[in-house]
Amino acid sequence: MTDEIKPTLDLFTRFREATGGDGLATAFLTLAHLMLEHQEEPAEPPIPKSPPNRLLSLKEAADYLGYTVNGLRKLVDRARASHRGKYTEGPTIQLFQSTNHAPIRFKREWLDEFVKDHRIEAKHIKPVPTVRKRGRPSTIPPSHRDGFSD
Repeated sequence: MTDEIKPTLDLFTRFREATGGDGLATAFLTLAHLMLEHQEEPAEPPIPKSPPNRLLSLKEAADYLGYTVNGLRKLVDRARASHRGKYTEGPTIQLFQSTNHAPIRFKREWLDEFVKDHRIEAKHIKPVPTVRKRGRPSTIPPSHRDGFSD
């Protein structure tokens, strides 16, 4: 018998005596003891990849907002047009770009401000009429329907 297995067998024997010979309880106690004995110390929390005040790239900002890169780029194009004095329809977003061909960057606080400025409170949302099978619009919002169809 190897020296590595002997302590485990001794432990198993002690637990078998303590449980009155119940094999399942003995195995469970032995396994639990071994797991606790070999449990590693909890790892340090991961260091954030970047400080919160770092400028975000277009892709990082799109991920942060839940947009696609192309969707965020449309907002950027509107912001540029608005900055040049052109009328734009739709939301724009604050950004940083040192030259025309430099990477587009965003501050997290600008993105949070964009979300805050363009949110719609639930009490102001009107239900959208849906077309029923017979062609008449339904004014009952989907969240209030009971699941039965006509």
